[in-house]
Amino acid sequence: MASDTEITKVRIVIRHLLWQIREVRNDRDAAWEWVNRFANTLQYQDLEQDPDQYALAILAEARSFNDQKKRNGQMKWVREQLAKEGVTSPTQEQLDEKWLEMYGQENSVEDGALVNQRSAGADSVRGTPSHRAPARPRAPFRNKEDFMAWAIDDGLDPVDANECWEATEERGGKDADGNTVKNMKAFARQWCRTRKDKRKTA
Repeated sequence: MASDTEITKVRIVIRHLLWQIREVRNDRDAAWEWVNRFANTLQYQDLEQDPDQYALAILAEARSFNDQKKRNGQMKWVREQLAKEGVTSPTQEQLDEKWLEMYGQENSVEDGALVNQRSAGADSVRGTPSHRAPARPRAPFRNKEDFMAWAIDDGLDPVDANECWEATEERGGKDADGNTVKNMKAFARQWCRTRKDKRKTA
């Protein structure tokens, strides 16, 4: 039986998949190479030495969904516990603090850092650093997985979106001109639009 943290299902948007294979679908060897890399990435995930970026993107989305589902279940028990303590209309801060008290320990160790759940309100827990948290200007994304899940839902090309995130990370939250990225969503949309336009004119 799979554990509650194991990813057993991913969502594939048809047009995203077709775009990914557009250049290899007529080349048997290239197609086979892509399928193997895609399958290996889904199977071995972060252990794969040469991961397929599209597979990483849909894994990130699935992981974000799993985290949200788990968080929602935990918050139900958090509210019940607060109600037993006489807090019937808790604030978000009270919910976050009680969640941290009840579940924070089991979610705390990952690469040596304390992990905040990747859902709304988790970043309001004071004094708790989030795992691989991006710089403040790029809120509301708490990490790459959160960003990639949004990018896929927004219809952005996952490879371009991944490239955008990595480049912005390397520049410390700044664009190529050295300006701080204050709106990551708008920046990512423009980045992906530019990449798409360049492919059309190539």
